Amino acid sequence: MYLNTALRRQEEKAYTPTAKDLGLGPYILMFHLLLMHWKKLVPERGITYRRMLVKDSDCRRYQKGTQFIWMSFVSSSVDLAKAEPFPTCAATGEHKMTFIIDNRNPSRWRPRNIENHAQHGKTFGAAFNQITTEEELEDLPTFHYQNSDVQLKGLGLLRIILASYRQTLCPFTINKHKSLAGVMEDIFRHIDTEENWTTVKTKICDSLYTVCKPAVTVLKATKTKQEFYSKIVNVYTNEGTQLYMYLNTALRRQEEKAYTPTAKDLGLGPYILMFHLLLMHWKKLVPERGITYRRMLVKDSDCRRYQKGTQFIWMSFVSSSVDLAKAEPFPTCAATGEHKMTFIIDNRNPSR
Repeated sequence: MYLNTALRRQEEKAYTPTAKDLGLGPYILMFHLLLMHWKKLVPERGITYRRMLVKDSDCRRYQKGTQFIWMSFVSSSVDLAKAEPFPTCAATGEHKMTFIIDNRNPSRWRPRNIENHAQHGKTFGAAFNQITTEEELEDLPTFHYQNSDVQLKGLGLLRIILASYRQTLCPFTINKHKSLAGVMEDIFRHIDTEENWTTVKTKICDSLYTVCKPAVTVLKATKTKQEFYSKIVNVYTNEGTQLYMYLNTALRRQEEKAYTPTAKDLGLGPYILMFHLLLMHWKKLVPERGITYRRMLVKDSDCRRYQKGTQFIWMSFVSSSVDLAKAEPFPTCAATGEHKMTFIIDNRNPSR
């Protein structure tokens, strides 16, 4: 059900794969390769049947002589009595149609007999997720009270990426008694050892390609570890790539109810993790020990929440400047708001 939904979605206008679509991608490719090339799946050379529930609007389009395709994997049966739709996810429609498929003529698209490998009688539950539109992302909150619950939410995407890329990022036994910060430091040490950074670079470039090709071009051109680290920072600060806009939107989305990362969020994940590791552990990035400034455009509703003594966090990477005159928001993606606020950040006390 998940798989064929992902394939049929490709017909949507302005199609963009979801996180689930991308997660299914490698399986879909492997299944396709087996159906086309695995010799143990013998092509069917007789008549097969497929019964579907079809909407009235679609039913009229199936006319004699019409050539069409199904945008998903479609099973059929040599036994008409068994050609029913799957009971758990049959398409809704007013008409039950039976397709008689003649496979007697040679064709690359003959159905393969998977009877010896198929599992019958199993059903799987469905899950539905609310989709967030690009317009709704513009209204994401910029203020979050400082508490442990919010901090854990802020690590949501990083935790998913760590789990997804475990063999690349931390193929070692993790000390369960260590804090997450301690584990992250161990991960950086692993990446920083010998040529491990090259494997991480490849993963980042492959993952980031669907989101920000200009940034990938820059990262791919790096030849040394230090150059790679430097360019990870550079592409974030380069307004031409707009990487910072995609990245911080992905991080701020973690506060949504029933948060599910989008395809873009997951594509950004390895880069976000690497950038985080460099900011925290790369010795060439020296901690600032003076006053820095950050100017933001803040919504009226958020503005009133910044009160003296309030502890809060920003759910994204935030740049600041030692020069007040340079503390302006990025002009290409400044958050909308009625009030221009200047944050004076005192970094003189020791802090991680």
